[in-house]
Amino acid sequence: MVSRDREYIEVFATIAEQDVPLALLAPEVPVHADNGRIKIQWLIGNASAEEKKLRKLINTGLDERLLEKDDPSPWTTLVYQCHDSETLYGSDEGKIGWAIEHSLPTAPQRPDWMFDDIPDEEVIACCLWEYGRESHTFGMTAADHWVKVRRWMEEAYADDPELERWHDKEQVRIEEWLNEVGYTFDEFSDRFWQGDFPLIEIYDTLRKSGGTSAAAWQELHIDERERLVRKVGESCVLRPLVAASVGDLEKLWNANNLELLEIRSRKLPANDDTEDGALYSESTHTEILWEPDKPAEYIAAAFTVDFSRFTDREILDAFRDWLKQARPAQWERPRRVFPNAPQRGRKLIDYRVALERLGLMRLLNDNYPDHLRKNYPEVWKRLSRDETHFRRECKLACDFFRTLFPFLPEDELPRSSKPVEIWEPEIEAELAQQKADGSPPTGE
Repeated sequence: MVSRDREYIEVFATIAEQDVPLALLAPEVPVHADNGRIKIQWLIGNASAEEKKLRKLINTGLDERLLEKDDPSPWTTLVYQCHDSETLYGSDEGKIGWAIEHSLPTAPQRPDWMFDDIPDEEVIACCLWEYGRESHTFGMTAADHWVKVRRWMEEAYADDPELERWHDKEQVRIEEWLNEVGYTFDEFSDRFWQGDFPLIEIYDTLRKSGGTSAAAWQELHIDERERLVRKVGESCVLRPLVAASVGDLEKLWNANNLELLEIRSRKLPANDDTEDGALYSESTHTEILWEPDKPAEYIAAAFTVDFSRFTDREILDAFRDWLKQARPAQWERPRRVFPNAPQRGRKLIDYRVALERLGLMRLLNDNYPDHLRKNYPEVWKRLSRDETHFRRECKLACDFFRTLFPFLPEDELPRSSKPVEIWEPEIEAELAQQKADGSPPTGE
């Protein structure tokens, strides 16, 4: 079903001077790639000859506008062409009209700008997710990921060959699109792996499932939101305390066994207890170096714990005393890499403010201020107190985007960063030039 809560296209035929709705069109994104497959909701049957004829005219019109051109951005192109012409298809057989429709009770796409009801425990994950939806690069990485994991859908394809054929076409479209925009996974990966981001679950999820076509946070199922909330502080690698690997134990053994091995290399007299003394000497921790030219981030240590005589609290107190002595000086103040880490210099309120700024930026990307003032007074009432600071607030949203995702291309800004008063004249100029040149709109 096509949701009437978002932008959609109504297709109709004029019969007896009355516009009769035939179908609704909207973008359907089975993978997280910009401008995915077009979804059609038929409003007529497929039994009578007249109904079959009308369906054929609509499909012919769409085929001519999209499929024969192998358009990489079908929905964007349809919207442009719908604004440019009132006719989807016309021939001696009949004429099919179309029009952009909106059904927005309070303001465009409310889940995209209204974040007041987000509970505290979801704010950070919501902020990361929504800012991630502003990234064209995440849209490309998610599409690339879908192509790579399709092989796991063999059973689904066996049950539904039509699904496989459609996905094959989607893969071709995605690969051509990624090639056209110059995306390469290796280039992205090199930037992504310059920090700890790939080791934090929420960032890896954004790489695989985020981007410009991901669903809004508030439209996700509650189970999915809870899963993403957990991922903000999860990592399969970055954990404060883990059992040492065998390799780390070997390094620890090598750092502590010199005296013992030297003693064992000698020929000792009978009843000599030198080796026993070495065996009972305390071991010391050792640094684990992953990269020789960088400070050690880990240490390995061995402990013997007496559970028979001491409580957990007493054992923890002893461990705290050891920590005070063992923490390396360069890590007296550790890096706070997890978005929800305490003492990171960012409080929960900062994420809420960032969401408010993002909502403002999105509203101004879709609406002129006067349009909001006249058509959505309740929305305008919330925003008008900052009217003189709109530009500054949107710039701060862009800065926050760069802070969250420093590994993205240096020139990448949020997709909503341009207000409508800037991008609409640019689009109109582009369409006018394309019309003069006789070329189809490209979209972004």
